[in-house]
Amino acid sequence: GTMEAQVARDALLESAFQDAANHQQAGSQQGRAAALCTVVQLQILQGRVVEALSIAGEALALLREQQDATGKVMWLHAVAGGVDLVRGQPQEALQAASRAALHFRSLGEREGEAYSQLATASVHTTSGEAGKAVASSSLALSLFQRASLKDG
Repeated sequence: GTMEAQVARDALLESAFQDAANHQQAGSQQGRAAALCTVVQLQILQGRVVEALSIAGEALALLREQQDATGKVMWLHAVAGGVDLVRGQPQEALQAASRAALHFRSLGEREGEAYSQLATASVHTTSGEAGKAVASSSLALSLFQRASLKDG
């Protein structure tokens, strides 16, 4: 039942953290970032959004140092995907997404904030709140445009 699922998730989380540590020792930043992305998804699933976001921030910093475009995509999938996984509980998913947006805004991470807004939009879409979904999507788009101007 639920207890076993919880235990299984904890075990997965443990091994993802272990992976990240091994990669760090091996000096593989990309490997570490990939392992951290797994941690992020698992923590969002467990409702530990605040922890997940601080780790997401760490992973993004690693990828930025690496100038790793594919890694960034993977990172964004992890964060958005993690929020997707809580879609069954729209309230929790919305809280996770809006917390993420605030977190990234405070860091001046427009890209992260944009993806959080997209996640918010997808939750609104699932809940049948079209108006709110459109608002979140257009906010995400303008953030993406500003982010690409900043990066490019």
